[in-house]
Amino acid sequence: MKPQSTPRLLLNRIQTPDGTILTSRHRHDYVTYTDANGLEYMVDGGLEYARRNVHKTKLTWYERILKYIVEIITKQEYPDPLAYKELSVYSDAPFEQIREQFEWGSRGKYGNLPLRYTPLKNLSTRHINAILITQKQIPLWLRQIFLKELAYREMIKANKTLQQNEQH
Repeated sequence: MKPQSTPRLLLNRIQTPDGTILTSRHRHDYVTYTDANGLEYMVDGGLEYARRNVHKTKLTWYERILKYIVEIITKQEYPDPLAYKELSVYSDAPFEQIREQFEWGSRGKYGNLPLRYTPLKNLSTRHINAILITQKQIPLWLRQIFLKELAYREMIKANKTLQQNEQH
């Protein structure tokens, strides 16, 4: 039996309590944000590793102790008001989620435009083929994501053709 490979990180992202999205796009891309609650949230690691931190104050620890006491007294669990929402996506997620949330950065066909990130589902087939031909340095697991998207598109196209043929 073939051993299971470790799921790969495809999107390294969190949402802070005030709704701000933090995304780390490459290794050592240390992104911080001071939330409306006054705490600093951090995401780091790009597609290599997922590192998070919330810079906590003494008040934060006090609030957590208070929360714990309230839970004991009321016997109800309360959500942590300082917690961030994890939005990262791994390679073992459903493919619909991968194609919606995995993003590819590009500076345009000639490399002269500002860097723009586009979800996989919105990349043209021509662009995906160009990535597979020209970007020799991308790892095999990432190439497989692009190939799976091309196969997915072919499957959708074939299903549409079948439906049209059935209607006639």
